Amino acid sequence: MTVRKERVRWWNIVIITGAAIAYTLSVGKLGFLINTFLLITLLLKVVEPQSWKTSILGGLITAIASELVFNVILKAQIPTGLLGF
Repeated sequence: MTVRKERVRWWNIVIITGAAIAYTLSVGKLGFLINTFLLITLLLKVVEPQSWKTSILGGLITAIASELVFNVILKAQIPTGLLGF
């Protein structure tokens, strides 16, 4: 039995770190919903390459589900951003 060693994809680490930093710095200005959509869409498209349709749909579903959990169910105060959502 041979063990296959998988290469570390360093660019993915850089992209994830940069995206997390950008998310943290911009969530107050753009708001939770838009920022979460952009982050998840980027991660789905770049880190584990998916089609644009899958990436956008995954980002949309995640952002809306997160908004419902934090805003509606938990009634947490999350940043609304410039557009008010």
